Amino acid sequence: MQSSQSLFRGSMMRWNAESFRRRFFASSSSGHKLKKFYKSVDIKSIDSTSPHYVPIFSSKSLQSSKEQEKNSNNNNSLSHSHSHTDSPRHIHGRNWTLLLDGKTFRTPKRTVFQVPSESLALAIAGEWLIQGHAIEPSTMLLTTIGTSAIDLKREMPLKKDVDYLLSYLQTDTVCYRAPFPEALSSDQERTFAPIIGHMRDAYRVKLLTTHGLGHLQHPEDGFKNMATVLSNMSFYERTALEVAVTSARSFSIGMSLTDGFLNPDDAVRASRLEEIHQSEQWGADESGHGVDASDLEIQMRSAWLFTHLLRME
Repeated sequence: MQSSQSLFRGSMMRWNAESFRRRFFASSSSGHKLKKFYKSVDIKSIDSTSPHYVPIFSSKSLQSSKEQEKNSNNNNSLSHSHSHTDSPRHIHGRNWTLLLDGKTFRTPKRTVFQVPSESLALAIAGEWLIQGHAIEPSTMLLTTIGTSAIDLKREMPLKKDVDYLLSYLQTDTVCYRAPFPEALSSDQERTFAPIIGHMRDAYRVKLLTTHGLGHLQHPEDGFKNMATVLSNMSFYERTALEVAVTSARSFSIGMSLTDGFLNPDDAVRASRLEEIHQSEQWGADESGHGVDASDLEIQMRSAWLFTHLLRME
């Protein structure tokens, strides 16, 4: 399977403030402007050792290429018009927040929104930039993961959080094979065996398998090892992992997605393997499962992107 990490790194090499502006802001030379919910969306860094904000990127800096070049030659101080490469990056203790029309964005519990990754902050700002006359929560999955991490996951007792995630490992989808048809059982073996091997090699978690729905008693050492891994994660990482795990209904698929072993396409396919075979045999189900499949793909891609932007250096 192709590593999602290599796919991600390749696609993100061009992700900088300048390309971000071109992608998400209406060009002043296009003849018309898209009506936006917020007139300006900025990201600013917060140095935990200093109470002041350091401006890094602002929607107000959108200008034509000639204007940008002219201003960059005349401006020697740190300001809204500085490019991504001119700004200080990845300073220990620095988080990033959003300003919407100049006001600090707060979570539903009124906590200041902040993430410890400049790349993630830029992507979340992009979600706000594309909002039109009204806010569409369905287009703001990264924002949702971030606010959930701050308002819910951060306040949750660590053991309770870890135990909840591990409950999906006990009955993990990748451990079960359909007794029939043979085509499905064989496809499950080809798809799930590498994931089980990854869990063994990367986390020392040995998972047993069975045909049918029999109860499995996995070795306890594996759960202890994984509990340690989860405890060492940030609450942001565990929130994104929970989105992947609950969407896939499999701890191993969710973990393999967020750690880079699986790319989103492979993770979605592994999660829907039985549905895919049923559809191939009996035809597409028009009872709403298509909508569920689309939602699964959106959730899995969002969890993958959030995690990798979070860890991006």
